[in-house]
Amino acid sequence: MSTSTSPLGVAGRVVEGTTPYPWPYDGQLVPSTSALVIAGAQGWWAARTVGGPATVEAVAGFADRLRAVGVLVVALRHGRPGGVPAPGGPTWVREQLPLRGSSAWDLVADLAPGDLVIDAMGVDGFYGSTLDAELRAAGRTHLLFCGLGLEGPVHSTLRRANDMGYECLTVGDLTAPLEAGTRAAALSTITMSGGIFGAIGTAAAVEAALATRPDLTPSEDRP
Repeated sequence: MSTSTSPLGVAGRVVEGTTPYPWPYDGQLVPSTSALVIAGAQGWWAARTVGGPATVEAVAGFADRLRAVGVLVVALRHGRPGGVPAPGGPTWVREQLPLRGSSAWDLVADLAPGDLVIDAMGVDGFYGSTLDAELRAAGRTHLLFCGLGLEGPVHSTLRRANDMGYECLTVGDLTAPLEAGTRAAALSTITMSGGIFGAIGTAAAVEAALATRPDLTPSEDRP
């Protein structure tokens, strides 16, 4: 855990070693305003990602530890409501998302009472879903992203969240790419222009930042 003065001039708690800036930008890492967003944790994406099963296992442990300090855990299910495009439509459209209710649509992430499950109609977890309304109702303004399909559901949901004013951190070591060769580029684009889509950090650093008196606000945590 680190306490420092943010670019906004507010002293508080930030995650160590985040790129390209100390996250969060406002220096106010508080469990009660934070949420872990698990994107693409479904059988369909697990079958298409590199290291999907190992990532799911690591995310499960991470989620357990964040729940314990008051971080809200949100799991996204991306799926089409039914049917496929007319015969002759492009294959990539027919296979872009699993059919709701199918085994491929089911979550592979372990959930706990109090977690949110959000059904989205697109690769972007905000599309056709109640995600924004649920997060705002719960007062969650700082989002931690992880999951399967780094270049797909993780990235798409992250970009929308950033545009909607959420402060976003991608937990890079808890994401599984669709292709190994695109992983570095997908992470790099998040950090361009000083953090155009937020920052990148590690699971261990996030846990360390939240482990120090998580029941107190940053101002109360200082002697």
